[in-house]
Amino acid sequence: MQLTFDKEKHIFTLNGVIVPSITQVLKAAGLTDYSKVPQTILVASQNFGTAAHMATQLYDQGNLDYVTLDPALRPYLDCWVKFRDYHGFVPDIIEKPMGSETYMFAGIPDRIGKRHGKEAVVEIKTTFALSKSTAAQTAGQVILHCGKINQSIERWAVLLTDTGLPEIIRYKDASDFSVFLAALTIANTKKKWGIL
Repeated sequence: MQLTFDKEKHIFTLNGVIVPSITQVLKAAGLTDYSKVPQTILVASQNFGTAAHMATQLYDQGNLDYVTLDPALRPYLDCWVKFRDYHGFVPDIIEKPMGSETYMFAGIPDRIGKRHGKEAVVEIKTTFALSKSTAAQTAGQVILHCGKINQSIERWAVLLTDTGLPEIIRYKDASDFSVFLAALTIANTKKKWGIL
C-alpha cells in the first residue's frame, strides 16, 4: 500500500487515488458542521487545538520542554497526563497517517496503544464539548488500524479542558461502525456525483 499525505492541503492519496479522510467523511455525511462558527473563531480554535496536540505528542515521545511550554497549554497537558496515569494508557502509535485499501479512506488517529494492557484507540479533543460524531470517528480509526471492524479494541475520547480535569468517554456501541461506513458511502456517492 502506498499512502501519501499532503499536510498543507489535507489530501490523502492511496495507491495513486485521492481518498477522503475520516474528518471529510463525517463532514460530507452531515455528521459534523462548523459552518455557523465565525471563521476567525474556527481558525483560532484549530490553531490552539494543534498546539495542544503537539504538547501531548511531545510529552508522549519524551521530548517536551516544560520551560518553553505556553502556560495556556499547561492545564490541557495536565488533562492528558491524568488520563494516561489513571487509565494506565501507554501509546504505541502517535499521529501516524493510515489508509484502508478495503474501504478506500484514510486518517491520522491521535493515539493507538494499550490501556491496562487492552488495545485502545484514543481521540484527543480540545473543543468546547465532545461531538456525538466522535463515536463514529473512533470506529473509523479502528478500521484503519485493523483493516476491518474490530469490536474488541476499546475506543475512547479525551476532552482536554482549561480546568486540568479531562472529560473522558468510552464508546461501546457496535453500531458506530455501521454509522461510519454509511457516512463513507454517502461521501463516496457525493464525490461520484460531483456534489462534494
